[in-house]
Amino acid sequence: MKKAFLFLSAALLAMVACNKSETVKIEDPSKPGEMTFKALSSVPTKAGELTGISLPKTYGIYAAATQKNASGLIENRSFFADPFEQLFGTTEDDPAGIGTASAASDGRKWHAGTYNSGTSAFSVTPMYWPIGGVVMDFLAYSLPMASHVDCIGGSHVDPLPMNSSAKWAACWDNQRSDVASKFTFYDVDTYVNQVDLMYAAANGQTSKANGGGSGANSVAMEFNHAQALLIFNVRVDEEEVGGKLQIDEIGFYTPDRVDAMLEHQLQLASGNSSHVLADLTDADVTLKTFGTFCVDNSRNDLLASWSFGKDRADAAVSPTRKENFKMKSIGAGAVSAANTTVLAQAAPNNALKIDYGQPIPFVDATGSQFHQLGETLLVPQQEKVNFTITYTIGGKTMFYTYNDFRGVWEKGKKYIYNLDLDINEIVITEEVNDFVAAPNVVNL
Repeated sequence: MKKAFLFLSAALLAMVACNKSETVKIEDPSKPGEMTFKALSSVPTKAGELTGISLPKTYGIYAAATQKNASGLIENRSFFADPFEQLFGTTEDDPAGIGTASAASDGRKWHAGTYNSGTSAFSVTPMYWPIGGVVMDFLAYSLPMASHVDCIGGSHVDPLPMNSSAKWAACWDNQRSDVASKFTFYDVDTYVNQVDLMYAAANGQTSKANGGGSGANSVAMEFNHAQALLIFNVRVDEEEVGGKLQIDEIGFYTPDRVDAMLEHQLQLASGNSSHVLADLTDADVTLKTFGTFCVDNSRNDLLASWSFGKDRADAAVSPTRKENFKMKSIGAGAVSAANTTVLAQAAPNNALKIDYGQPIPFVDATGSQFHQLGETLLVPQQEKVNFTITYTIGGKTMFYTYNDFRGVWEKGKKYIYNLDLDINEIVITEEVNDFVAAPNVVNL
């Protein structure tokens, strides 16, 4: 049996556009313009990932602002009132082809406003720049408005706050000194909360150059993805094998756990039906899905990082979770817009999906075709770990562990693993040696 596992790592396309509008002349400086944003996103749906260079109108921009004077000294440590952030959204329609390679340019402005979770509607309530030569630093994150939860406590809380919900709940760490300098999402279970969180900063903004209004500039914010994206595809190369093999799961196990699983299968195959496989524990899992994400805007270059484990004295949580040990089963909807392998195939084979536990068919249009296997998965940035494929063929359950290249699953990048299965039937050919002639000696 020959197995070939092809691996493709594709970095996300870098956003190269920038706000090139000219400075607008304000005739009356006592009438500052509206505060608006223009959202630019860096490129890595289905697990929740955002593909393309524009935010959809279902996303909100949650921004904090620190007001400074012309000399750069802080005058207002938090321009927006408690809870220190202001929602910005848009009521304009999404541009044509959003989330695709053919997306049109996006000239929408994002205005301050409110979101009604009951009606899923965003309403504009304009917010205006203060008069005078003030300078603003903005720090923001973006996610679907329907996924937003209230902020958790800030730096005046000691010890640092715990996020009991394990959802994406922001903490503006320096809200009492310089709110736009830092935010942190503590204790997030990214596996359960598959949200493509994005982050951005825009410092040194002025009303004259960036104040909103008719024909005026806005604050351009270029958003980056906080997580890496994993995608698995699969195909079989031989028509005779189609429908005879299935991948039951792709799990992230320790070598000891894989050995225990293999031993369990061998015991069952030998007739020992009473053999018991020990319950899975957090220590058996290698994929980190529970962590803390921090964005630091206090330095010249914006810093964003993940941390895991006991980051605080009161936090005794494992970054690996026994419940989060495998890639997810397939969800509703089309192939991920980030899955360039499948989408590059000839139609209609660019829409092929298959779930774990289903026989893999052979599809032959312009050659054997890939299916997206199960759902995609957003994960925190971390060192790569091996994955184990549990598959069934001929009624037998077997395991294959892919020994991945050393490296890091970096935030803002997608990693596409193409499982190209070339499985050969076990065939026996025979040849019988003819009898060797031997003299028959008879003594009389």
